Amino acid sequence: MADKKSDFIDRQAHKEGIIFPDLVLRPDTLECEIGKAKLELSPAEFAMLWLFAIRCKNSNPPLRGVHALLEEFLAFAASVSITVMPELGRSARFAGFTDQEIAATADSLSEKIKLTVAQENGLDYLVPVKPNSVYGIAMPHSNIFCPRSY
Repeated sequence: MADKKSDFIDRQAHKEGIIFPDLVLRPDTLECEIGKAKLELSPAEFAMLWLFAIRCKNSNPPLRGVHALLEEFLAFAASVSITVMPELGRSARFAGFTDQEIAATADSLSEKIKLTVAQENGLDYLVPVKPNSVYGIAMPHSNIFCPRSY
């Protein structure tokens, strides 16, 4: 059963003529697809998008402020097993991330999504950085896929 937030997004999308692309994330290979496009993401960008996708699926509100984003990101990254996302144990060491680094990661992720998603496919909902340092994505839960249960 869909929740109220997902129902609202579905109604808003229908009203605006938005057809959301599927978001497919594969943490073990860092593969990310939005619709038919493949995004090449750094481990930090991938982990951030994965965090936003999970928060969206769980109907969590967007994160407000860079420091809140950093805290949530670090907690999320620490909770992911390196067997699920091997890059966490190889090249991505996030423990020393600063507010500036997490903001730069969010900006970089946003730019990559802007180059991939068309306006009519919900670009405004899929770009994680909003005005006033609000971070998250909003899309129907049915369009978010992670092939394995993590």
